[in-house]
Amino acid sequence: MINHCFPVSMPVSFPQLGLTLASPLERDFNKQPRIWLCQLRLKFNNMVDSEGCPFCLIAKARPLYPPNSPIPPSSLPPDSTSPSSFIILSTPLLIGFLDIMPLTRGHILLCPRAHRAKLSDVLPSEAAELGRMLPVLSRVLQRVLGVEDWNVVQNNGRGAAQVVDHAHFHLIPRSQNEKLEGVVGGLAKSFKMFGRGQREEIDEEEGKELAAQLRDGIAEVLKELGTESKL
Repeated sequence: MINHCFPVSMPVSFPQLGLTLASPLERDFNKQPRIWLCQLRLKFNNMVDSEGCPFCLIAKARPLYPPNSPIPPSSLPPDSTSPSSFIILSTPLLIGFLDIMPLTRGHILLCPRAHRAKLSDVLPSEAAELGRMLPVLSRVLQRVLGVEDWNVVQNNGRGAAQVVDHAHFHLIPRSQNEKLEGVVGGLAKSFKMFGRGQREEIDEEEGKELAAQLRDGIAEVLKELGTESKL
């Protein structure tokens, strides 16, 4: 990890971190060195921690595409990553995919494309895009799966049942059958939401088909929202 006690005379060019002499981050070094170094340390730590992160591996392997114009399924083969991944969203800031060990059918994960360990590490631009897309994905789940109820869950740290150290939101559809289980059954399901309970691996063919339906659903909802905003 980068120590905060840099010598003043140190060189201030870090091309491996994507920082150039023209970078606003570097231009601010002489004005606010402490803030500059904190920002640099966060960027460096995120870069180091991304090595081996399964969500980062998915993000690196998947092409960007406009969410209102999804690319053909042939461009997103699940087995191009190991384990397989079923992409529903791939933008410069966000990546979305099906959970391969879903709690329910259509269980989605949405996360920043860049490595951010916890929600407190997410940049304002990423937070804004997450906030924009969560209602969109909620509408898509209603439309594609016909559900009336779903959970949106976000865990931070091992004590809060975060398994992968890359900030992410769970969108978990809930079915009518679950409701009929009553209070005891509903409580058991809520425990599963936080990493407990039995989970089964997603079927690859079903995953491919469902991911394609969700990508099409996202495009439809975004187009409708775009039309609504112009009214």
